[in-house]
Amino acid sequence: MNKHWILCDSFKNSEFKKYFSSLDAVFAQNGEVVSVDPISSVKKVSINDRYFYVKTYTAGGKKLRRYIGRSRVRAEWENLKLFQTLEIPTAKLVGYGEEIKFGVFQRGALITEAVPNTENLEQHVKHHPHLARNRRWMSEIIKQVAHHTKLMHESRFTHNDLNWRNILVTTCRHPKVFFIDCPSGKISNPPFLARRITKDLAHLDKIARKVLPKVLQLKFYQDYTGRARLSSKDKRYIRKITNFHNKHRARKQRRLFIDDGS
Repeated sequence: MNKHWILCDSFKNSEFKKYFSSLDAVFAQNGEVVSVDPISSVKKVSINDRYFYVKTYTAGGKKLRRYIGRSRVRAEWENLKLFQTLEIPTAKLVGYGEEIKFGVFQRGALITEAVPNTENLEQHVKHHPHLARNRRWMSEIIKQVAHHTKLMHESRFTHNDLNWRNILVTTCRHPKVFFIDCPSGKISNPPFLARRITKDLAHLDKIARKVLPKVLQLKFYQDYTGRARLSSKDKRYIRKITNFHNKHRARKQRRLFIDDGS
C-alpha cells in the first residue's frame, strides 16, 4: 500500500500539525458538513478560531476514472498549485494526499484554509442584487475574472466548471476575486482546447446574462480579449458563447428522446 500525504511548509511546525498530520487524522476530523456526493464530502472545521475546508474522497472519480488516470483529488490539488504558479488567487493549500493499493485508489483528502470575509459570487449577488447594477463594484469583479481566465487559457488550461459559485469574492467595497474548486480542470491541446475555452466562457455567461446589464456583459469580453472595439469575428464568437448551453441542452434532449424510444 502506498500512502502519500503532504502537509504544506507553512503548517509543518504550526499548532495545526497534529490535526492534519496524516490521512487517518484528516479523515477523523469533525466539523460542519458542507456538501456530500457519492465519492466525496466537504466539512468546515474550526480550530483555534481559524477555519479549514476538509475534502475527503473515497473513490478516484466516476466511471473509468475510478481505476485509470489521475484521481479527482490529485487533479484538484495539482490545479490549485497551478493557480498559485500563475498567480491566480485561490484558497491556501494546507495538506493533500491519497492512498493507493495495488494501483487502485482507496481514499484521499485535500485541505484548504477558508478565505476570510468571502462568499461565492453567485450567492453574494443573490443576497445583494443591487451589486449587479453597481457598475464600479462589478467592473472590479469583471476585470479580475477576465484577467485570471485569460491567464488560464493562455497556459492551455481550462477550468471546466467555471461557474459563479466557484468564484469567491471578498465582501467589501473593493472586492478581490479567488478561483476555487477545480477538480475537472486540465491542460489541453488543439483541437479540444478551443471548445473547452468556449465552455469556460459560456459557464461564466450563463448567470451573467441573467443579472448583468448588457454593457457589463460586453465589458467582460473586452477585458478578456484586451480589445475596446469588437470586430465582426468577435461578435460571431460572442453568439457562439451565448448559444453554447442552448446547443448542449438540445443534444441532451435528443439523447433522452432516443433513450425513451428504445
